[in-house]
Amino acid sequence: MSKCETCARNVNGSVPMAALENERAQANVDKRRHFIIILVLIALLFGSNLAWLIYEKQFETVTESIEVTQESERGFNSYIGNDGDIYNGETDYQEDDDTPCP
Repeated sequence: MSKCETCARNVNGSVPMAALENERAQANVDKRRHFIIILVLIALLFGSNLAWLIYEKQFETVTESIEVTQESERGFNSYIGNDGDIYNGETDYQEDDDTPCP
């Protein structure tokens, strides 16, 4: 008997029960393995995020306030600090009505 005749008689595509049970058992093992891998990956994600936060925490900058006194005639002051930051502020100067405008 040739292989084609055997295939022609097996039209309904029946699979031996042992092969089917073996596939189901393997699928259950694969599902369990994938579930464990996903849990491990989630734990590693949280661990790496925690490690990154701990690493970045050591570089926190401390801000300090600087008080600078300047005098200006038109009420606006600007101060450029040592680090290049520009601080804008206003003076307590009030313009008189009889002062001529330049």
